[in-house]
Amino acid sequence: MPQLRRFLARTLCAAAAILGTVLPAMAQQAPVNVRLTLDWAPQPHQSPWFIAAERGYFAREGLNVQIDRGFGSGDAMAKLAAGSYDIGLGDPNMLVRWNVTNPASKVTTVFLYMDKGQHALVTLKSTGIKTMSDLAGKKIAHPPGDFIRPLWGVLSRLQNIESSKIEWLTVQPNLRDSLLARGGADAVTAFAATTYFNLLSLNVKPEDIVLFPLNDNGFELMGNGLLVTQDYARRNPETIRKFIRATLAGMRDSLTDIPEAIRSVARRDATINTDIETARFKMMIETSILTPYVRANGVSVVTKERLEKLNAFLAEAAEYSTVPPASDLYIDTYLPPVAELKAPQ
Repeated sequence: MPQLRRFLARTLCAAAAILGTVLPAMAQQAPVNVRLTLDWAPQPHQSPWFIAAERGYFAREGLNVQIDRGFGSGDAMAKLAAGSYDIGLGDPNMLVRWNVTNPASKVTTVFLYMDKGQHALVTLKSTGIKTMSDLAGKKIAHPPGDFIRPLWGVLSRLQNIESSKIEWLTVQPNLRDSLLARGGADAVTAFAATTYFNLLSLNVKPEDIVLFPLNDNGFELMGNGLLVTQDYARRNPETIRKFIRATLAGMRDSLTDIPEAIRSVARRDATINTDIETARFKMMIETSILTPYVRANGVSVVTKERLEKLNAFLAEAAEYSTVPPASDLYIDTYLPPVAELKAPQ
């Protein structure tokens, strides 16, 4: 019996030693909680994050990600600043104005999902607007917090538009496109892929819709990307790196399997029209996500020249006397090696 007691004692001590090593390690491996706010209600361009969650890409990186619908980029920035969310999908071009007016809660872009922005003015053939200069004397509807309206001074100079003759109508986003379809406005400021397909769902014929993308009319705007506060970035560099890796995995799946990308949206909103959402996503892939530049250089690869030019332009449009640091707009610190940023084929 004494030998048995000594054996049990040694066994228990060894087990305790093992547990003393394993339990702290297990505690360290507990998933990191991340709260993501999207730019709007579920749409196909958000499918990389839906798929990353569903296929375990976030879990593989040790992340437990909560994904919530958004209410616009401005709302996302405010929620990041308040600490309600950790990462947001939103419009980097709005950051110059945000950071100047909110110096204590600066936000930056850590991953550029859309190489080119979807910013546009949209009208109908029936208005007689054939060029942007024809907007003079017309009614233009825009939602509160719209990005294009503050740029109008620069845009009107570039396009020779007599701005004093324009009547601006501030309307809620959910009413904007129906107002255009009914003739209550002559044009709207818009996210092109959203308004174009909203008009189709309102029985407007494709040949009657006229788009003026800003990127084709004197601007070189970036598209939506992942936003974080600069403070969050400093405190959580590895979390951001892991989140981007999972994002890239979900992005590859969604762009190479469009039907599954659409199904991932339908699982969050059963009311979507599959045909319309498929066409919307294909339009966005072609015009914003997998641009010729991205196919040649990779996802989220932004040259220093482009970044500085855009940053200076946005500061000029906001009429700031001093140009903020370009790092306030975008930083590539948390990206994986360029080889891992290769565009899906």
